[in-house]
Amino acid sequence: IMVDQYLAHMRVLFEQASRNLADHTMIASQELLFPELLEVSALQNSIIEDNIDRFLVLGFNIQEFGHLNWQLRGIPAELANHRALQTFEDLLKDLEEDQQPKQDIRLQIALAWARTSAIPRGQVLSYEEMNHLINHLFLTDNPYKTPQGKNIFIRLTLEEILQKFNKEST
Repeated sequence: IMVDQYLAHMRVLFEQASRNLADHTMIASQELLFPELLEVSALQNSIIEDNIDRFLVLGFNIQEFGHLNWQLRGIPAELANHRALQTFEDLLKDLEEDQQPKQDIRLQIALAWARTSAIPRGQVLSYEEMNHLINHLFLTDNPYKTPQGKNIFIRLTLEEILQKFNKEST
């Protein structure tokens, strides 16, 4: 079995964010010693204004700082400081590009949050981190597929693996 760690983590984060947004329970947040400044487009400004409470539930403490400018003052506790601003900018871009009026905005935000916050592909995980991720994955409603329907893991037989290496089984 091969697991796509990015997709697995995305599934876990999506369900966590969906539950938190539905229940209005806040994800632990940490205040930044030096707030990050963010200049946004008019559409992104509108997205922030319309969803500021939802961003707060996800651990982002953001405050207006002038026309089309915002201060990122707090971030989700589990998010690395060096990824904070980029993650929030990616979250806004994702929401900006994915304006689907038929879809619940909470699900859009949960999905965008999960996409932008998941462990990147190729990042080396320790054995404990892998176990932790898989254990949390199998606590989700559907550990086999992402919210968009992509497979999170695949199963390869020994013959299929050997075929990939242009070898015959002996």
